[in-house]
Amino acid sequence: MDNLDHIPPGDRLFALESLKHSIGWALYLAELQRRIRSIEERALDPETDDETTRVLKHARRFLAKDHTPSKIIDQLITAARNEARREPSLSR
Repeated sequence: MDNLDHIPPGDRLFALESLKHSIGWALYLAELQRRIRSIEERALDPETDDETTRVLKHARRFLAKDHTPSKIIDQLITAARNEARREPSLSR
């Protein structure tokens, strides 16, 4: 589902804020951290070839820099909040 334009900005904001505080989100973050640790362990495994180690370390740095789920959801909430503010009021 690439095009989410059909979802009103206020609904997007509500959904994202609800997600951020949900148990499902906490479970997702815990599982993601487990998988990232698995990547780190594989990269540090002496039996892993050098090229794979390099790629895994690069991927880990990429994710840690600006692509953590918390940063992404905060960016989505900010964008939805800004868009909701620009949306004309239904009471006018």
